[in-house]
Amino acid sequence: MTLQAPPAAQTGSTPVRVRDVLREARDLFRHNAKPIMLPMAVVQVPLAVIGAIVPWVLYATVYSEQLHPFDAQALTDGPRGLLFALVVVAWIWIMFLALGFNSTIIAVRDARKGVRKPLAELLDPSFTHLGGLLVIALGAAALWFAILATSITVLAPLVLLFAALRLALTFHSFALNDPRPRAAMSESWTLMRGNVIRLLGLLLGTLPAIMLMLLAGSLALVVVSIPFAVVGTSRGPTLAANAVGTMVLAVVLIPIFCYVTTATTLLYLNLSGRKNV
Repeated sequence: MTLQAPPAAQTGSTPVRVRDVLREARDLFRHNAKPIMLPMAVVQVPLAVIGAIVPWVLYATVYSEQLHPFDAQALTDGPRGLLFALVVVAWIWIMFLALGFNSTIIAVRDARKGVRKPLAELLDPSFTHLGGLLVIALGAAALWFAILATSITVLAPLVLLFAALRLALTFHSFALNDPRPRAAMSESWTLMRGNVIRLLGLLLGTLPAIMLMLLAGSLALVVVSIPFAVVGTSRGPTLAANAVGTMVLAVVLIPIFCYVTTATTLLYLNLSGRKNV
């Protein structure tokens, strides 16, 4: 079965233009939204359900003495086991997010080529190279944590943010070129030389579509939250509202994440094609 693929962007000495990448990303995602989003949905929806239920169960049973669930002070001053359990849930979610991200990149590449692979073939490379994915995910998480931790200063976060942008295509290189973390980081660093502004322009160019998706998601979240607001703000409704909100948020973020991934993957394909000519 073939997919609808717009004409591939030209490579060679022609500079990569952000507007061309955005146009191709929009057309590719519109024609192939289902196969592009499927790997991420298969990975994230079950995890969203688990991530919604586990905190509810923890607060309702083991940590039932916590009067104000999800309150920041209650988390920091409460039992260490509670915070550790929530951190473990969050870390598992990040790991599977990396797995879905890797598989989505492959799906975008295949959609651009006009071919469709079974879901198992899209997920298999991610599971096969899961160790390398974990290394990259750890590095990315540490880098962004460092950016947030140094945000009270001026120079440090700017330097770290520049490094993050230069390494922004690491996952793409890992998925489509060389499944070794160091080699993927090296290629991203090389490809992004002189292209950081293009990446920023590309991300800004995706904002209109992202805002529309967020608006639709916010409306859906408001609708599903109305029953809990009517019941009240006691412990039970708060736990239920958090669980439902977590699942709705996960569903809303899937098309947003996959659309941005489509755009950045096309940027990678254009830049790496120019480099290898």
